[in-house]
Amino acid sequence: MFSFMKIATFAALAFGTLASAIPAPAPAPAAEAGALVTRTSPDVTAILTQLSIDLENPCKELSGVSADVSVQVVTDLVAKITLLIQTATTACGSASGLGSGNILLLLSVCIKLVISACGTCYNTCTDKVDILVVLQLLDGVLAALVSVVLKLVGGVLAVVIGLLVGLLGTVVQLILSLKFTACAKVLLLL
Repeated sequence: MFSFMKIATFAALAFGTLASAIPAPAPAPAAEAGALVTRTSPDVTAILTQLSIDLENPCKELSGVSADVSVQVVTDLVAKITLLIQTATTACGSASGLGSGNILLLLSVCIKLVISACGTCYNTCTDKVDILVVLQLLDGVLAALVSVVLKLVGGVLAVVIGLLVGLLGTVVQLILSLKFTACAKVLLLL
C-alpha cells in the first residue's frame, strides 16, 4: 500500500509540470440576449479541489482514532472516504474539461490525505490485522481515481509532446544551417 503511494505521488508530480504548462482554453463567446445557455459540468480541477476539501474531515477522523477503536468505526470512515472518491472519479470521467489548475498536484494532495490518515490509523490501533483489511479497501478506489486522471492528462501530454517535437526539429535545423564557428562564438558568450 505504501509503495503504491510513492509511485502514484511521484507520477503525479512528474507529470504535473508538463500538464501545468498547457494554456487555459479560450473563453466562450458571450450569449445573446434571450439565448439559452447550456450548463456545463465542473472541470477536473474543480472536482479535485472539492474532493480534497471533502476528504479533510473524514481523514482527520480516521487519523484521530484511539488505540482501542472498533473495526466498525473504521469501516464507516473508510466507507465515507470511498464514497467521496468514487463520486469524484465518476465526475472526472464525465468532466467538461481539465481546468486551469495543476491537476496532478491536486491529485497528489488527495492521495496524501488518504494515505496519511490510513498510516496514522494503522499505527495507532491495536487490532492491526482487521484494520488493515478494512484500510485496503481504499486501494481500488484510489487506483481508479489515479487511472482516470492520468488518462485525461495523458491525452493532453501527447499533444504537448507532439508540439515540442515539432519545435525541436525546427531548432535543430536552424542550428545546423548556421556555421559551427558562429554557434561556438554565441555559446562562448553565454
